[in-house]
Amino acid sequence: MEIYIDEEQLGFELGKKDTLNSIIKTIKEYLWEQKKAVIEIRINDENIDDIKSLNLSEIKRINFETRKTEVLLLESLQEVNIYIDKLKLGIESILNYLSNNNEKEAMELIIQAINGLEWIYDILDSVEKLAAVKYNEKSFGDVFLKYENILSEILDSLENKDFIMLSDLLEFEIGDIMDEIKEKLPEVYDFILTEEKKRV
Repeated sequence: MEIYIDEEQLGFELGKKDTLNSIIKTIKEYLWEQKKAVIEIRINDENIDDIKSLNLSEIKRINFETRKTEVLLLESLQEVNIYIDKLKLGIESILNYLSNNNEKEAMELIIQAINGLEWIYDILDSVEKLAAVKYNEKSFGDVFLKYENILSEILDSLENKDFIMLSDLLEFEIGDIMDEIKEKLPEVYDFILTEEKKRV
């Protein structure tokens, strides 16, 4: 079996107990140490959805396509910046539905909004961990902590079907925190770029 990373062959010797999952895990760990993230795995030049059905003897080539983690983080921050504007428009629609007692329509958008809020949180959390951004030193710590708390309150109010509290959080809290996050994103973005330039 030949293993390629971004079309370059990797010298890799299989152990007798290696499985496809263990090989993929080992390569991903190796790449992580190289500050790269796997964005696609192709086996025998095909995208494979179900690797469990493959036998190692059938595999001639595994190709890992990667991106530098910093590039992925910067792209993700740009997506967060764009998404915040869309989220704010969605929140306006939710508030309109709730004020008109259209809970069914509001719930559909609320679920999307919460998924989006969790996605933003996951991106910001990943940036802090992967890029070694110290939010507390970047005056972003308070914003991030407020965001964590508000997200938790939103989930609690949704679980308790407290639509008044949910409306208040969406109307008065989320908009402000999204503005603060959007305001701080360029600082985080610049930090990642600066750190990347130091490594080159």
